[in-house]
Amino acid sequence: MEQLELRKILNLVGELKDSEKENSASSRFRENFIEEIEGINTIKNYVQECLENKGIQYARALQDLVNHVGTLLGFRVKYGRYSGKSNKIGYDGLWKSPTGKKFIVETKSSNDFAIRTGQILGYKNELISEKNYKKNNMLGIFVLGSKDEKSEQLKNAIIGEERDKELRIIHIRPLLNLLEIKQRYNVTHQSILSILLPSGPQIDPYVELMSNLLTQESQENIDEKEFKQDSEMAEKPGAEIDKKKEIDDYTGLKPQAFLFKEKKVEVKKWKEIIIKLSEEIKNQHPEEFDKVLEIKGRKRNYFSYDKDDLHNPSKTDINNTDIYCETNLSANQIVNICKKIIQKFGYNKDSFQVEVKEK
Repeated sequence: MEQLELRKILNLVGELKDSEKENSASSRFRENFIEEIEGINTIKNYVQECLENKGIQYARALQDLVNHVGTLLGFRVKYGRYSGKSNKIGYDGLWKSPTGKKFIVETKSSNDFAIRTGQILGYKNELISEKNYKKNNMLGIFVLGSKDEKSEQLKNAIIGEERDKELRIIHIRPLLNLLEIKQRYNVTHQSILSILLPSGPQIDPYVELMSNLLTQESQENIDEKEFKQDSEMAEKPGAEIDKKKEIDDYTGLKPQAFLFKEKKVEVKKWKEIIIKLSEEIKNQHPEEFDKVLEIKGRKRNYFSYDKDDLHNPSKTDINNTDIYCETNLSANQIVNICKKIIQKFGYNKDSFQVEVKEK
């Protein structure tokens, strides 16, 4: 499906302004458009449109987009106000981590707007007073649209005021790069926090993160090669040939459902496919489900009793089992592994199909 320009979306919803009404322009914009976006490329395009256009509508749209990025980074986000009001805390966003850490977010689309350290610190004091939040668990973060003299002045002010343990700066493109890394490599929320929080004396967390990313990149290349080899084998004379036309490469596509034995199961993410198919197999073969442990890559496990064997294990979605499932997989890997799963339990690979959304 063709991506709708942000300009057209803003024209559809109307003027973005603070309102507590259920069907206000801001609520329609957030719930019907922004919160439906998962792909990094769409977010990048909308952010770029905000940065290239002046006006209060684009500044407010950018504020909402930044908050949505917070959601995709694993925070529970409370959207803030577009403009200040007496007796209301005026932060742009409040990001709450499952760890208890809270980020007070201030988004500046351009340096036409004043940037002051005292602004976030004031919001912090108000939240401590009103919500009884713990001071040490709260951090202010400025998300800036561009790097220039004013952003450098802000950095110097933070250092000069010795607020580097309370305030952080990130420009919007590096923030989007961080989200892209998280989505591509399934980086944990804890790793995201290690980057956003003030640096401690140890360098280990950053080295470990980079090492994990490189390991996963290498493993993904190995598994993609294995996937292609399996596909080539299937096309050799004497091998079973699919009668149905299949997609060769699922990269960049979004799933909407999979079919197994003529049952249709709706999904929103690729990892849901391997989890929900495992549920189906577990329900139909409860006594022999542990056969999935035999499905392995050349250098990694896809199922294990030990979650430490896997990069990003999932257990809770596979009912009544102690077996963990790997979910840090590409779309092509997931489809390939799912075909191996059903063949392991005696089904023809034609009994499994994936439906994707139209571009």
